[in-house]
Amino acid sequence: MDVESLIERFKRDVEVLKTLNELEALKSSALGKKSKLAEAMSFLPTLPAEEKRSFGAKVNEARRIMEELLESKKVELSRKKSNEVVQNLEIDFNLPGRQARPLGHFHPLVKTARLIVEALESLGFVLVDSPELESDYYNFEALNIEAGHPARDSQDSFYLSAEHLLRTHTTACDARYLEKNKPPFAIACHGRTFRRDATDATHFPMFHQVDALYVDEGLNFGHLKSLVYEMCARLFDKDVEVRFRPDYFPFTEPSCEVAIRSKKMGAASNRWLEILGSGMFHPNILERFGIDHEKYRGIAFGIGVERIAMLKYGIKDIRQFFEGDYAFLEQF
Repeated sequence: MDVESLIERFKRDVEVLKTLNELEALKSSALGKKSKLAEAMSFLPTLPAEEKRSFGAKVNEARRIMEELLESKKVELSRKKSNEVVQNLEIDFNLPGRQARPLGHFHPLVKTARLIVEALESLGFVLVDSPELESDYYNFEALNIEAGHPARDSQDSFYLSAEHLLRTHTTACDARYLEKNKPPFAIACHGRTFRRDATDATHFPMFHQVDALYVDEGLNFGHLKSLVYEMCARLFDKDVEVRFRPDYFPFTEPSCEVAIRSKKMGAASNRWLEILGSGMFHPNILERFGIDHEKYRGIAFGIGVERIAMLKYGIKDIRQFFEGDYAFLEQF
């Protein structure tokens, strides 16, 4: 795809915009999920390794330029509209003004999730979605967690019927994507998940996850470690120490937990803190969806957004994220 031509065409489209409604329509068509830019990002995993970095940088730069053009045009159109309104009103500009309300900002969980997702997108992952109300099949059975499997005990959820529940992990998205798509691909899914956990300082019945899955030929555990190291460096700092320890997850084999420690974590700088689970995607799941596991391998990991936010901002109690306390939220 010729990214430069895409930008030039977009510049011409922006120049002829006359209303804010037209601007929003152009923004949706140019930067939305079905845009040429999104199509370019989905094409990224199919490129040779030596071309991915340069092409990904071009696409990200194109997105930045397009967003800046839209923002500049939005300011211009908004000012024009305001001037037209003022000209039609009889206003005494000598009257004292009203105190402006303070500007809002992103919730710390939104900021953290955006940081994780943007890091994955810059590495070539495409963001996809799946429903919060999930079937038992996609949430458990398709992911190697059959009925009666002990792993279900730790994911006791909220059932709406015998076959439907609120999803316990965003990994359910992997099963839905594998059902309709063939590799190679690299996807990420972000959203709310639900489990019947007792509420305390580190547990809450609703929390957020970002799940990543990369399936291609020739992948191995070294690729997984490299990806995890890169994510940890982007989320924390380049000097962060990363530790892999064997663990168990039904949908990966081998599986490992990943813990970090960093001098920038203050009092916790000498402690290993678990931040995510990862592993090689289980061949049984690939075979279930008709993918030859001898030819293709998958690497996967899942990150708890609340966990990362608590570490980054030094928050000790997960419940503070959901209480709506203004004194707490205005810090961010």
